[in-house]
Amino acid sequence: MLLCAAAGRAEQAEVETSTVTGSIIDFDDASGVGVVTGSATVVNATGTMTADRITIDTKTNTGIAEGNVRIVSGTSTLTGQRAEYHWEASTGTLDGAVGATPPWRFEAEKMRQAEAGYFEVENVELTSCDLDPPHYRSRASRGRIRTGVRAKMSRARMVLDETPSIFFPYYTRSLKPKKYSIRIEPGSSSRDGFTNRTILGYPFSANTYTKLRWDYLQYTGNGAGIEHRYFNPNIRGDFDAYYIRDTNPDEQPQSRRYSVLLNHYQRFTPRLTMNAKLDVKSDQTFGNEFSNVGNDVRVENQTRGLFSEGGLTYQFPRAAVLVQADRLDRFDSTISSSNFISKLTLPRLNYNTIPLIWKYFPIYTSFTASYVNETVIRTSPKETLRYQKSSSGGVQLKKDLKVRKKTTVTPIVSYQQTWRDRDVATSTSSNPSKDIYQGRYTTGLDLRQRFGRTTDANFAYRYGERLEKNRTKLDSLADDRGVETHVVNSALVTRVGRDTRLSFSSGYDFRRAPKSDPGLYNRQAARVVPPTVDVQWQATRLVSVFFRETYGLYDPGARRNVRSPLNTSGDIQIGNVAGKTFFSQGFSYTKPATGATSDLILTNKVRFYPSPKWHLDFYLSYRAIGEKSVDYRKVAPIEKTIQAVRDLHCWVLRMQFSERPGRKEASFFIDLKANMRGQREMLTNNDPDLKYNEVDVSQIFPEPAGEEAQHLLVPSVEEAPQVTE
Repeated sequence: MLLCAAAGRAEQAEVETSTVTGSIIDFDDASGVGVVTGSATVVNATGTMTADRITIDTKTNTGIAEGNVRIVSGTSTLTGQRAEYHWEASTGTLDGAVGATPPWRFEAEKMRQAEAGYFEVENVELTSCDLDPPHYRSRASRGRIRTGVRAKMSRARMVLDETPSIFFPYYTRSLKPKKYSIRIEPGSSSRDGFTNRTILGYPFSANTYTKLRWDYLQYTGNGAGIEHRYFNPNIRGDFDAYYIRDTNPDEQPQSRRYSVLLNHYQRFTPRLTMNAKLDVKSDQTFGNEFSNVGNDVRVENQTRGLFSEGGLTYQFPRAAVLVQADRLDRFDSTISSSNFISKLTLPRLNYNTIPLIWKYFPIYTSFTASYVNETVIRTSPKETLRYQKSSSGGVQLKKDLKVRKKTTVTPIVSYQQTWRDRDVATSTSSNPSKDIYQGRYTTGLDLRQRFGRTTDANFAYRYGERLEKNRTKLDSLADDRGVETHVVNSALVTRVGRDTRLSFSSGYDFRRAPKSDPGLYNRQAARVVPPTVDVQWQATRLVSVFFRETYGLYDPGARRNVRSPLNTSGDIQIGNVAGKTFFSQGFSYTKPATGATSDLILTNKVRFYPSPKWHLDFYLSYRAIGEKSVDYRKVAPIEKTIQAVRDLHCWVLRMQFSERPGRKEASFFIDLKANMRGQREMLTNNDPDLKYNEVDVSQIFPEPAGEEAQHLLVPSVEEAPQVTE
C-alpha cells in the first residue's frame, strides 16, 4: 500500500484497488502507517467507509476508523463509533453498530464481519420501525446477519415498546423484499355467517403473479380459487377461477357454483393486436359485483351463463380493421338444466378510417364498412338456431368553412347502405326470403358562433331519410314516411371567469306526425326537445358545485302541455377526491310515471382523517320514497359502506363494513407494512403503455367492485389517430 502524504491540504492516494481521501493525510514511510483526518474516506471494490479519523497500516493491511464511522456496501449501510478492518482476510469488527437494509434496521453492541456482507453480532436488535425508540423490535444476545438476505437470532424475544412480550428459542427473518404474500381476512356476512378469507400470492416469474384463495364460510361451505396474472410489454392478461360447493339453504340454493374469467391481450407487431375473453358462471347470480349506474346508484351487474369473444385488430396509419367472434350462452332453470347457445357471431368484421383529405379533393372524407354473420337471439333451446348475414358500408363528407373570424360553418353529408341475406321475421327454411338492401342518407349543417371571449353558440341541423327495401326510392309508405331525422339542436355555452361554466341546450323536431298517430304534434310543445341546463361552478379551490336539470314542456302520455322538471340532479364536492379530505352530497330526481311513487336518490361520499393516524371512507346511498312530489315518508337504503384504516406506523389495520338490501358484510385485516413493500415494487411497471400492470400495488386496500376495478386494456377501432392533413 502506498500513501502520498501532504499535511494541511486535501490529498488522494491509490492503494491497489483502494482509494483514500481526506482533508489531512500524514504518512510515515518507515513504519508504513498513515493517518487520515477530516472527512476521511476509503473506497474499494466492496464499499465505502467514512469516519472522522482513519489509521491505516500498510504492512499488516489493517485499518482503524474512529468517530462517526459509516460503511456503505450495495443497498446496506452500517454506522458505528469504532471499526477495525483487515483487508487481506476481509474481516473486521464494528462497535456500536447500526445497520440498515431498507426497510429493516438493526443495532448491535459489537459486530464482526466474517466475510463480505456476513456479520456475527452481539446484543442485537432488529426492527422495521424507523422511530427511535421503535414501536417493536426483535432482541437477542447473539445472532448472524447477511445484509440484504437474512437475519438469524438465538433465544430471541419480541419487545413491544420496552416490554418483552414473546420469546422465541430461534428466530429468523428474511431481509429481502417479500415476493410472496399471505393475507388472512376474517369477517362476517349475513348470508355466509362467520368468514375467513385466505389469499397466498407468489410471483413464479418476473412477469407473473399468482394468488391462491381459500375461503371458510360458516353457512355456505369452503370455497377455493386461483388468480394468475401475466404481463410484459406485448402480452398481458389474467385467469381467475373460483369454485364452491354451496350448502346454504337460501332462496336459490346451488350444490356446486363456479365462475371462470379469462382475459388475454397480445401485440404481435406494432400494428397487429389480439384480444380474447371468456366469462363462465354456473348461474346468473353467482359472483355478481355491484357497480355504479347513472347518478352513482349502485346496482347488481347482470351476468350471463357463458360469454366468450376473441378478435384481431390491425391498425393502419389512417384506418383500423377489426375481426371479432363472440358467443353468448344463457342459463334458465325454468327452461333448461344446462347452458344453451343464445347468440353466436362468426365473424364480425369492421373497417373504419379517420377523416381523410387529399390534395385535389379538400373535403374530409371518412369510410366505414362492416360484415356480420350471427344468429338470431333465442330464449329457449327448443328454438331453431338461425343465422343471418348482414353488411353495411358508409361514407361521410364534411368541410369546415370559416365565414368570419368567430363564425364557422360545417356542411355534412353521409350515406349508408345495409344488406341482409333474409328477413328472419318472415323467412323459414322452406320459404327463404330474398336479400334485403336498404339505404339511408343524412345531410346537415353545423354552425359555431363565438360571442365575445366567453360565450359560444352551437347550432346543428340534421335531416335523414330511409329508402325502401331493394329500391332507391323514399320509403314514403312507412309509418314515419321514411323520414328518420329532421331536427335542429342548439346549445349555448358560457364561461364566467375561469371556474364557472353554464350551458343551455334544446332542439326542435320538424318531422311530420306518424300515420298511426296523426295528432302527435298537435301541440307545438311536443316538438321541442326537453331543454337542459347544466351548471359547473368551482366556488373555491376545494369547493365545486354541479347542477343539471332537464325540463319537460309536454307530457306525451297525457297529451298536454306541462311545466315540470323531467330530471334534476346535482352534486356538491368539498376537497379533492384523490386527497386526504373529501365530501360530496349528490341527488337525483326523476319525474315519476302516472301512478308511480316519487323517488329521490341521495348519495354521500366522505373521506377524512379524524386524527393523523385514522383514515375513514364512508359511502351512503339511499332512496327517499313518497306518494307526492316532495312528500317523502319512507327511506330505502341502497348501500352503506364504511372503511376505517388505522396507521400503526409499522403496521396497518383496516376494518370494512358494508350493507346492501338482504346482505351485510364485515371484514378485518392487519399486517406489517414491510411485508407489503415487495409486492408494490415488483408489480408497479414503469412502462406507460402497460397500465394493466398497475394492479395489486397495495395489499392494504382491496379494489372496490365496479368503479375502480382494473380491466384489460384492449384498443378499439375508435382509437384511431385524429384528423391529419
